[in-house]
Amino acid sequence: ADAGNSDYKVGDAVLGMIPVQLQQKNGQGALAQYASVPIQYIAPRPPSLVATQAAGISLAGVTAYLAITQYLDAESGQHILINGGSSSVGSFAIQIAKARGCSVIASCSTANLDLVRSIGADEVIDYTVQPIHVYFAANPPTPKFHGILDCVGNTPQLFLRSPAYLAPSGKFISTGPSIDKLSQLPSVLWGMLQTSAWPRWLGGVPRHHATIMNLTSVDECLNEIAKLVNNGQLRPLVDSVHSFNEVFNAYDRILTRRAKGKVVVTIN
Repeated sequence: ADAGNSDYKVGDAVLGMIPVQLQQKNGQGALAQYASVPIQYIAPRPPSLVATQAAGISLAGVTAYLAITQYLDAESGQHILINGGSSSVGSFAIQIAKARGCSVIASCSTANLDLVRSIGADEVIDYTVQPIHVYFAANPPTPKFHGILDCVGNTPQLFLRSPAYLAPSGKFISTGPSIDKLSQLPSVLWGMLQTSAWPRWLGGVPRHHATIMNLTSVDECLNEIAKLVNNGQLRPLVDSVHSFNEVFNAYDRILTRRAKGKVVVTIN
């Protein structure tokens, strides 16, 4: 804790994250016994959570909280689509949107249908049966979605076809593309050009599009997330827990893109 700070004392259980600027400045990461971060990047750990649950909240939880509450500005009664409902961000987003009184439709694979329903999705679409942009173009919701959160990222067609199922005043928010191989870069850049840089007067999509770039007010977000946890409105999903000696297995699990929630590494 900062010198003279009365909010924390030595030994307090906290959750938090290492900001990008620290990672870039000195290479500091979370796979270590100790970490030093500014106090605005931590919050008290909810007493109902064990360390492995709390460890998975910070980045994904804050991203989801900002997406739902600020980028989409979701309100009670609104109709929200979350693409990638079993992903770490998606699973948080479903629960946060439901806590705000939204109606939520989410997409996932066949194997995760029950899981996504269990965290509150009102309806779940299996994208392995039919691409969701094709499904909703043929079966537009009534009313159309007030907001769409794309937690997959590499799905430009979901935005390009969105006028069929996203309200004219609706917002399309993306967590950004994921690149596993250099060969994917051209298609990702083309998708970004189509979704973010193509002006409407040249035939671009007449819907608001934004990508979550900066995480702000992290401690405030973490405190609000903690309230949801304490109220029983949010539970972090942990896919698997690995010892430090198994850290490469943890990365392999992440790269499968089949993790159901967070992949956690314990430091011994």
